[in-house]
Amino acid sequence: RGGPDAVRDLATLVDPDHVKVILTALLETTRDRRPTSFIRGLGMVLRAVAQHWVKSTSADIDELTRIQRKLGSDRTGLTDKNRALVRQFEDQRLLGQLLALPDALRKRLTTRRLSPSRRLQQARIALAIDLLLVAPIRLHNLANLRIDRNLQWPSGRDGTVYLVLDESETKNAQPLEYPLPERTRDLLRDYLDRYVP
Repeated sequence: RGGPDAVRDLATLVDPDHVKVILTALLETTRDRRPTSFIRGLGMVLRAVAQHWVKSTSADIDELTRIQRKLGSDRTGLTDKNRALVRQFEDQRLLGQLLALPDALRKRLTTRRLSPSRRLQQARIALAIDLLLVAPIRLHNLANLRIDRNLQWPSGRDGTVYLVLDESETKNAQPLEYPLPERTRDLLRDYLDRYVP
């Protein structure tokens, strides 16, 4: 009714009739008119804005809740694509190749002539794969690891090293802590001593 220019405030935006128009328009852009995670999330956000910011009437909140329920809920667990990817590693040969990959990459560092920047890049990739094999964290967390904050050596460099993420760094706001095995600790120490300086 009047298009986007007619939206002058949040109350107009979260009016149930307008929410239906917004969500229906988005559904028209999807395959088979099936709600995506984005559309479900938007329905949830619009209802929350109506309840907590606009203080809409209980009748409007009930209608927005009904609309949100019609969108369904997101599936939990792995997607079909990720399940197919993980299934490949039921093959012991492929699993062995994955586990041996960090060492294979490190071996190339000593047998090939590489520029210092390329050598650092290869060492970093090998260490990243090694860390992911023992501490399954999100790629965003891996890319943002800080040596002085996320890698903790409470009993010194010869003791156990912990990969630590606090609640502000995780998707579900739960802190994570992974004690790294000796082999990974030694590789990390070698990386820090040999490549980081």
